[in-house]
Amino acid sequence: MLSRRSFLRLSLGGGERLWALLIPARGDPFVVCPAFEEDRARELLADSPFGTNTEIRTWQEDESPFLRVVAGLKDRGIAAGRLGIEESVKFVFELLTPTSPSLEQPFGAA
Repeated sequence: MLSRRSFLRLSLGGGERLWALLIPARGDPFVVCPAFEEDRARELLADSPFGTNTEIRTWQEDESPFLRVVAGLKDRGIAAGRLGIEESVKFVFELLTPTSPSLEQPFGAA
């Protein structure tokens, strides 16, 4: 299995705050990151295969980043289905289920 670092030449986050790169089977990819990291996200994307046109959705400390993930998917016509999640991702996506129970999340099955 390829990691996002070797396959995409992109290393996001790594701390306790959610950074997510979502690549739908259909539709444009997008990033979800903390609002204070938006400039850094733009710099990272500029030097990646995704370039500067990738949408960045930010969240504030008093907001749920998972709502941004779900909204980004819904805006692309995805309300149900299966998410492939890279195996090195922390299990924070368990928190996504209450916001969108129709999305399946098989860890390590990206």
